[in-house]
Amino acid sequence: MKRVLVDVVIGFVIAIGILLMQKAGLAFLSIGIEEDAPIHQTLDNVTFLIAGLASGLFGFLLGLFEKTNPDKKGLYSGLVWAGMVILVFLVRGITQSTIHDIFTAYGFYVAVTLTALGPVIFHSLFQIQSKK
Repeated sequence: MKRVLVDVVIGFVIAIGILLMQKAGLAFLSIGIEEDAPIHQTLDNVTFLIAGLASGLFGFLLGLFEKTNPDKKGLYSGLVWAGMVILVFLVRGITQSTIHDIFTAYGFYVAVTLTALGPVIFHSLFQIQSKK
């Protein structure tokens, strides 16, 4: 139970990190662009992609510090983290009436997938190296 709580907290932190990176990137890239401009959806995708790469890298590096059995741990942690990312953005989308913008951006799905795959890739590499 303690490990589940730790994974939920890590997933929440990753989700907030993605949110902050996405918002900061969007604010930076949209300087001088009107809010209703058609390029705004593209900027959402780009910032989600950048934030997704960072969250996948974070998950990969976090695997370095976990001292658990790598067989199913990476998959379990990644799915919990991705679930928390979806939950945080669902709540954000409902409260700010931006649910359509969030869930139609393919960059969001890439960010969720990379969040889930970060620890999986690390644990897969760990298994390959330990078999040699």
